[in-house]
Amino acid sequence: MTVDRSKALFVVFLAAGIPAIVLVFVTWPNPEKCLPYLGRPTMWLALLLKSVVPVVVTLGAAWVARLGFLLIRAALRTRRLRRVELPPARLTDALGRTGLRRVRCISSTAPVAFCTGAFRPVILVSDALAERLGDDELEAVLLHEEQHARDREPLIRAACEAAAGMLFFVPIARWWARRRTEEAELRADRAAVRQVGRRPVAAALCTLDAAIPSEAAFAGIARLRVAQLLGEPLPVQRPARWLVTASMIGLPFAIVLFGCLFAMAIRIAIP
Repeated sequence: MTVDRSKALFVVFLAAGIPAIVLVFVTWPNPEKCLPYLGRPTMWLALLLKSVVPVVVTLGAAWVARLGFLLIRAALRTRRLRRVELPPARLTDALGRTGLRRVRCISSTAPVAFCTGAFRPVILVSDALAERLGDDELEAVLLHEEQHARDREPLIRAACEAAAGMLFFVPIARWWARRRTEEAELRADRAAVRQVGRRPVAAALCTLDAAIPSEAAFAGIARLRVAQLLGEPLPVQRPARWLVTASMIGLPFAIVLFGCLFAMAIRIAIP
């Protein structure tokens, strides 16, 4: 999700939520009797307590459903990939040198390598990758992905993506999920550098960054990864002011909105 889409979604949420809250109060029986209570802290506290539980339960259920969808979709996509029974000799040799076991070779004209699997991650490597990279570079890619497998990155990344999608009214959640993914890539690079050195990792990054899809090993955040490999200080990344402000507004607004809608649903169901 780009920043512009985040802003647009948040504005739409506010634009739709404000009339909904007003409609609840206007259509409530004897709304004039409710108005004096709006200035009482106890009224807002009661609304908060009655809103938090439904909101948490709803978001939790939506998060579990979204996470399950992402994991199942990834598993189905992985299952459709054609496996190579006899991996290239260069890949077999690299596996022997690194000692990695849970690695599978797939047939693809694109040089790709990525980690997949929720609870028992495996590394998938295309036969084209072994043909395109040198021995040290291939080891660097494998060790990078092994760190992702050790950290259970596929599961954690899917969980963060699902959470960011559910918390669309807290835009900073999307920013945080993106920052966590960047740090995971940097951490995997550091793990590879510790075992094969900077040069193979840098060479693999330069060779593959523009050639592979975004879900593969050396895609994205190239600027930060290059800076880390060069030993340059990484820039301090802070969320934009609008993200902080919108999140501070969006969370309480969502609680009030969902609480009002929940109360309205109860009033309709139980006249």
